[in-house]
Amino acid sequence: MGATTAFAQAVAAEVRAELAAQRISGSELAKRVGLSQNYIATRLRDEKPFTLDDIEMIRSALGAAVECHEFIARAWARRSGRDGVEGSPARRGDAAGETEP
Repeated sequence: MGATTAFAQAVAAEVRAELAAQRISGSELAKRVGLSQNYIATRLRDEKPFTLDDIEMIRSALGAAVECHEFIARAWARRSGRDGVEGSPARRGDAAGETEP
């Protein structure tokens, strides 16, 4: 078992938040994306990181209204300790969470 980075943990947290908002289990998500339940569970527990391909499949399977880059930006803001609300540095800056001068 390898440790995941803070960013990978934030991405998994975004996936968990979207699952909770839609009341979907990890098992149901695995079925929707065509991956094993163990594969999804390992990543939801922060034991391994999701890949970018995983995120695209998950976003599509959940019918998420945000594009992948917005999803990743929310995760970056979460990692940076920003709340992502309007006017916060995460919303004003680029996907890396950097603010405009």
